[in-house]
Amino acid sequence: MSKRSFFKSIESRILAITLLPLLLITLALGGYFISTQIQTAETALYERGSTLTTLLSRAAEFGLLVQDEEQLKKLAGYSREAADITDIVFLDRDYQVVARFDPNGPSVAGYEGFPIISRYQATFVAPVLSSGIDILDVPEQTTNEPKQEVVGWVAVVLSKRPTLSLQSEILIEGVLIALTVLVVMLLIAIRFGQRLSAPILELTRVVKQLERGELDTRASSQNSTTEEFATLTRGINQLAENVEKAQQGYAQEISLATHKLRKTLASLEQKNAALDEALKQAAKASSAKDDFLARMSHELRTPLTSVIGFARLLDASALSPSQGEYVRIINQASSLLLAVIDDILDYSKLESNAVTLENIDVDLLALIHDVMDMQAPLAHKKKLELCAVIDPQTPKNIVGDPIRLRQILTNLIGNAIKFTQTGHIVLSVHTRHQERPELIIRVEDTGIGISQAQVKNLFSAFSQADNSITRRFGGSGLGLAISRRLTELMEGQFVLSSQENQGTQIKLHLPLLTKTVINQPAVFPSNIGQVVIYDPLPLNRRSLRYQLTHLEPKPYSAASLADLLQFVKAHNVSHVIWGLPTKLKDDEFTRMRDRLARFYSGPVVWLHSHGARPEGKANDSYLLKPVRATKLLDALLPNPLARTKSLTNQHSEHIAEGVKRVLVAEDNSFNQLLIEKILKRFGVLSVTVDNGADAVKRATHEHFDAIIMDVHMPVMDGIEASYQLRHRKPCLPIIALTANVMPEEHTRLSQAGVYQVLTKPIDDNQLRAALVRVLNHDVKQEVSELGDDSVLKRLDISQEQLNEELNRQIAALRQGVMTSDYELIRSHNHQLLGVAGFYELPELEAVGYELREAAQRQNLRQVWACVWRLQRIATHL
Repeated sequence: MSKRSFFKSIESRILAITLLPLLLITLALGGYFISTQIQTAETALYERGSTLTTLLSRAAEFGLLVQDEEQLKKLAGYSREAADITDIVFLDRDYQVVARFDPNGPSVAGYEGFPIISRYQATFVAPVLSSGIDILDVPEQTTNEPKQEVVGWVAVVLSKRPTLSLQSEILIEGVLIALTVLVVMLLIAIRFGQRLSAPILELTRVVKQLERGELDTRASSQNSTTEEFATLTRGINQLAENVEKAQQGYAQEISLATHKLRKTLASLEQKNAALDEALKQAAKASSAKDDFLARMSHELRTPLTSVIGFARLLDASALSPSQGEYVRIINQASSLLLAVIDDILDYSKLESNAVTLENIDVDLLALIHDVMDMQAPLAHKKKLELCAVIDPQTPKNIVGDPIRLRQILTNLIGNAIKFTQTGHIVLSVHTRHQERPELIIRVEDTGIGISQAQVKNLFSAFSQADNSITRRFGGSGLGLAISRRLTELMEGQFVLSSQENQGTQIKLHLPLLTKTVINQPAVFPSNIGQVVIYDPLPLNRRSLRYQLTHLEPKPYSAASLADLLQFVKAHNVSHVIWGLPTKLKDDEFTRMRDRLARFYSGPVVWLHSHGARPEGKANDSYLLKPVRATKLLDALLPNPLARTKSLTNQHSEHIAEGVKRVLVAEDNSFNQLLIEKILKRFGVLSVTVDNGADAVKRATHEHFDAIIMDVHMPVMDGIEASYQLRHRKPCLPIIALTANVMPEEHTRLSQAGVYQVLTKPIDDNQLRAALVRVLNHDVKQEVSELGDDSVLKRLDISQEQLNEELNRQIAALRQGVMTSDYELIRSHNHQLLGVAGFYELPELEAVGYELREAAQRQNLRQVWACVWRLQRIATHL
C-alpha cells in the first residue's frame, strides 16, 4: 500500500479517531504540568528575592543611618552564604553605594520598586525605612503612626542559573512522561484499529474483484469479528451471486442490441459525411462572399476616390452657380456611397475576425475634437446644436486604437445627426474608477428615437428599425452593428437606450488604459481678466466652463440674457463669450448685440455655426462651434493688434531686417525640406548639412547667424556637435530640435551650450519666437497666429510626398528585418521618428519608439510586428 493510499484507508482513519483525542488530552495535560512547574520555580525565585530584600532592608536600618560600612558588609556576608546570591548592595538615600559584596557589579540605582530581570540574573531593590523615635512628652501632641523616612536602599542580585537548571529538568521529565504515554496509546490504538479494519479490508478486496468482473469471488466469514460484519459479508456474497446470474442473461440481450447499434452507426456515418460536405460548401460560400465584398469594395473605391478628388478640384475652380450646385451634389452622393462601401468592407472584416486592434498612444482630446469638427457642418446645416462636454479630469493621453475609436465616434455622431431633425446632439466624456478604470463616452440626441420592440433589429447587419427609415434617411444599416462589434473587441460595453419621439442615448464603457508621458505644461494666461460665458443651451455653457476651468478668476456662466446684462453692469468684465444658437435670425442678433453694447464695450468672442457668422465690432473674435480650448484661449489673449493682422492676413512674416543665414543640421531629407520652407517663409536663408561633423566644419569656416541642430544624427550627434561649437564659436546661438521630452536629454543639451531646446513636432510659432530672439534682439517678439490648416498645407507639401517618404523608410525597415541588420533598422527608424515628430503623427511616433526599444534588445519578432503596424498606420494616413 502506498503512503498516499494509507492515509486514505479506513485503518488510518480509525487509528486517527482513536489516537487524536488521547493525543490532545496528553499534550494538554503534559503542557499544563510542565508550564505549572516552570512557573512555580520562577515564582519561587521572585518570592525568595523579595523576601531576602525585605529582611535585609529591615536589618540594615542602623548601618545605613550611621554609614557603618563594616556592619553592612558583615550583614551582606551572612546573606551571601546562599549559592544563588551573586551580589548585595547597600545605597544611601541619594543612591550612592555605601557597601556591596561585589565591587565590580553593575549599577542598581533608579530601579527601586520592581525587580529587574535579565537572562541569567534577577535584581531586587527595596527601600530602607527608619522606624522613627518619638521625643515628645505630651501625649496629646503625639501622632498615632510613627513617621517613616527612606534612609537608603538595599539591592539583592540573584542568579537565575539554578532556577533555569530546575526548569530544564522539569521540561525534560515532562516530555519523557508524555512520550511514554503516547507510545503506549499508539500501541493500543494500532491493535484496536486492526481488529476493526480487518473485516472491512476483506470486504473491500471482494468488492474490487467484483468491479473487475470476477463475479465468482466470495467473501470469507472468518474475519467477521461482530454480528454486523457477518451480516454484511452474507449480503455481499448474495449480491455477487445475483449479479453473476443477471450478467449471463444480459449477454444475449447485449449481443442483439449491439447488432442493431452497428446498423444505426453506419447510417449516422453516412449522414455525418453529407453534413461535413454541406459545412465545407457553406464555408466556401462564406469565404467567397468575403472575397467578393473585399474585391468589389476595392474595385468601387478606386474609381470613386478619383470621382471625389476631381469633383473637389472642380469645386475649387471658377464655376457658375448651377455648376457649383452640380459639383456639390456629386461630392455629397460620392461621399455617401464611399461611406456605405467602407461600412460593408469593415463589417466583412469583423465577420471574418480579420480586425486586429492597436495599443498605441492616443491624444484623446484631439481625436474627439477632430470627429466633432468633421461632423459639425452637417449638424449645422440641419440647424442642430453639436456639443462636446468633456470632464476636466479626463486624461489627455490614453492607450488604444485611434483609428477604430475614431470610427466608432464618427458612426455614433453621424447616426445621431441623421435621425435628429430638431434639438441637439451631445457627446459627453468622463472617467470612472470603481472596479476597474473606465472611460465613459455618451452620445445623446433629441431625434426620432425607436421603440423597445425595434431595438433588437438595430444590431443586425444591413437592417434598421424598419424599412421606412432606410427610404427616408438612407444608409447601409451597418453603423451600429460595426460600432458594437468594435466596442466588444476593445473589451468594452455598448449600451443603447431610447424612447420613441424623445431621443436616443448610447453609452460606451471602455477600459481606461493610460500611459505616463511627459507633456508640455498647459499655460493658462493670468492677464485675461473676468470672462463671462453665455449660451442659451446649458450643455454648451457647461462645455465652455469645463474648457476654461483653470482660468483665474473663474469664468462666470450666465443662465440668461438678462443675467448676462446684469453681470456686465455690476462687474469689470474683460471678455464675453457668446454662443449663438443655430436658428438665429439677423434681426434677433442685431437686437441682442445692441442691448449688450449699452453696458459693455469690450471684445466679444462670438461662437457661431457654419454659414451663420455674425457681424460684430472690430475687436471681436469669431469661432466655429464646437470650439476647442486652444482656439478659445487664443481668442481671449489680450493682443487685438496681432488678431486684427491675422484676420486681414496682411502682415509680413519676415523676422529680421537684412539677410540672415541659418545652418540646419538634419539627417532626414524630408525634414530638411520642411525646415527650409519654414525658414524661407520667415525670410531667412538656410544651409543644410546631414550630420553634426559637417555642421561643426561649416560653422567653423563660414558665417552663420544661428544653428538649428537636430539631436540624433549619424557620424556625430547634435550634443557632441554643440559641445565642439561652444568652444570654437561661443557667441553662435544654437537651437536644438528633439523628439525626446525626457528632462535628462534637455539637461545634457543645456550643458552642451544650447541656447534653446524645441521639441518635435515643430511648432512654427515657437521656432519663429526663438529665431526672433537670436537673430534680432532689437525687434519686439511678435508671434503670428496661423490658421488651422495642417503643416503640410501651410508649407505646400503634398500628402503624396509624405506618403512616398514614409513608404521609403518602411521599405528600408523591412529590408533590415529580412537581413537582420539592426544598424539599418535603427538608422531608418530614427529618420521615421523625425518625420513623425515634424508632421504631428503621434500614432506613427508611438510605434516608432516601440520599434527602437525592440531593436536595442535585438528582438527580431517584435521588430517585425512593429514594422507591420507602421505599414498599417501609414496606409490609413
